[in-house]
Amino acid sequence: MRITSILSSRNSRGPASKALTRVTQVYLNFSSFLNQYYLGDKEPMLYVDVNLGNSGTQRIVVYEGETAEGLAEKFAKEWELDS
Repeated sequence: MRITSILSSRNSRGPASKALTRVTQVYLNFSSFLNQYYLGDKEPMLYVDVNLGNSGTQRIVVYEGETAEGLAEKFAKEWELDS
């Protein structure tokens, strides 16, 4: 089961949910670091914070050459959202 599925569950409230939220944040920060590492010295052009309700706010980092459609598709797939 993916972390996002657990976090979006109505039964996941309290310390376990807070811990999973923190793990998700750490994972996303690490994922962002890896993306930046593999993209080289490219500076982000834009940061977009997306409110996912019970799952919190997640960030989309936009780099030169990326398209809105591609970023939206990647984000929807990563967070299991309807496209």
